[in-house]
Amino acid sequence: MNLGDIDRWDIGALDALEETLTTRIAVLADVENELAAIESLPGWTGDASAAARNASGLTRADVNHDAVGIGAVRALTQQTRVAVAHLQSQLGGLRETATANSMLITEAGGVLDTAFAVPPTDPSARAVREKIRADLHDSAHALIMQAVDIDADAAQVLARAGDGTLVGDGAVDLASSLTTGAGQGELSAPFPPRDATASQVDAYWDALPEEQRAQMISEHPQLIGNLDGIPASARSEANISQIAGDRERLEQEATALRAKLDDNTFGGFFSDDDAALGHVQNKLADLESIERSLKDNPGALLTVYDMTSHERGLAAIAVGNPDSADHVTVTTPGLGTNIGDSLESMVREAKNINGEMMDQLELAGRSDETVANVAWIGYQPPELGGVSWWDSISGAGDVASDEIAKDGGASLASYFHGLDAASTNPDPNISAFGHSYGSLTTSEALQHGGSEVVDNAVFYGSPGLNAVGTSDMGMDYEDVWVMDAEGDYVTSLGRLGPFSPFEAGPYNNNYQEISTAPGTTPDGIARDGVDDHSGYPRLGSNGELRTSGYNLAVIGIGRPDLVMK
Repeated sequence: MNLGDIDRWDIGALDALEETLTTRIAVLADVENELAAIESLPGWTGDASAAARNASGLTRADVNHDAVGIGAVRALTQQTRVAVAHLQSQLGGLRETATANSMLITEAGGVLDTAFAVPPTDPSARAVREKIRADLHDSAHALIMQAVDIDADAAQVLARAGDGTLVGDGAVDLASSLTTGAGQGELSAPFPPRDATASQVDAYWDALPEEQRAQMISEHPQLIGNLDGIPASARSEANISQIAGDRERLEQEATALRAKLDDNTFGGFFSDDDAALGHVQNKLADLESIERSLKDNPGALLTVYDMTSHERGLAAIAVGNPDSADHVTVTTPGLGTNIGDSLESMVREAKNINGEMMDQLELAGRSDETVANVAWIGYQPPELGGVSWWDSISGAGDVASDEIAKDGGASLASYFHGLDAASTNPDPNISAFGHSYGSLTTSEALQHGGSEVVDNAVFYGSPGLNAVGTSDMGMDYEDVWVMDAEGDYVTSLGRLGPFSPFEAGPYNNNYQEISTAPGTTPDGIARDGVDDHSGYPRLGSNGELRTSGYNLAVIGIGRPDLVMK
């Protein structure tokens, strides 16, 4: 299969076939009704009537069987027509984009850059064109992959229809043949390619018609909900659908563990059951926090969700829709953060930053632009304390290590790429905000590819970044800022420079340092300062964001000229 084959698919012929099959099923339905009438003739008794009714019943079964088989082929035809129309529409859009950028898409899915006006010595312009070319390539190949899958599904259904194995011996309601084909002729949704990039995942999703997208969300929510490159709205739908089942599973686990502890004379002293129960209870608390956050913020999207992979849950909630927003911020927290204790406050802070960004856009005459703010707990930050003495010891070691930050940074970098790939904007303005140990995690994310799509970064309350300067993260100096509040004990580590446990801190004159002090911002609002480790994104005593929160908001909308220094 190639793009030419997609072009040559005849939608009109499929439409005509569907209409013919519909008519055929209706005729068979009439025959079935007439046979049923013969069987129900009142007053007709005797051997002849019994033989007639028996023959009628056998004939009805044959008619029903044929109708269901034809209904399945009709369903296949209808779904194929919809899927092919979607492919052709998508292909038309790709070609328009290619033409607008002086590129050519080959039938095999290759993309040729036919423009010679951009000199090779202009790296930024070449990089932009290369991204466009790569995206077109991924999208074209996703269309071909989908076409191959449609063709394979159609061949399988038609082969089974031809050899009589499509419909089993069990009775099937003939009426269903008129609408759905009894579920026998449906196209199956293909899985995304293995080890796909976020861009390739986005291309895969775009190639699916709505019905197959819904099928993937319904049947494989664990995959779709956490797959970077899938739109945030689809991820959220998939993730929310899992909550009820996870709660039931966790409650059953808790009941079983309590029973084991009750039956054990020594409780959990000689087993891990007490710790296991604590972890289950923590996850149940995580679920409660997620649901309260969603309930208190209608329209919020659950873009990360995982209650199985770690001792605590993973989650990310977006206030606003990252799929369509012009400006997206992602806040990554640090030490001691978990869903049950911290998600609701993080979402409130995201909502406050969201409102401030919208206010600043309106003041700038840009109220038509949109924003989204993500509270991201997509990794397990170090925790001091826990459900057992070992948790406390291991937590103390974890906070002095960068291993968690490196692992979390890899997930965060992928999340950044997913936001960029799934956005309907050609180049959304993405800002990375990292607090405390989360600043180290954010730095690791930027160092491992995140800087390719992140436009701005702000680090605050940082113990260190494993980056002497912004170039170590792949970022330009003018796009990165740091904040240090008076009285923030954590930043004393960050000011140790090469003696920091994380090799290099942001408070070494290699980063732009901006204010956390009280003052009046350019919009005329008097704002409180910050005098501790946790107050940066919080409201001040007057109900307004503090200077630090204001700085985050104006950087988030791409107006660093308005920051308080």
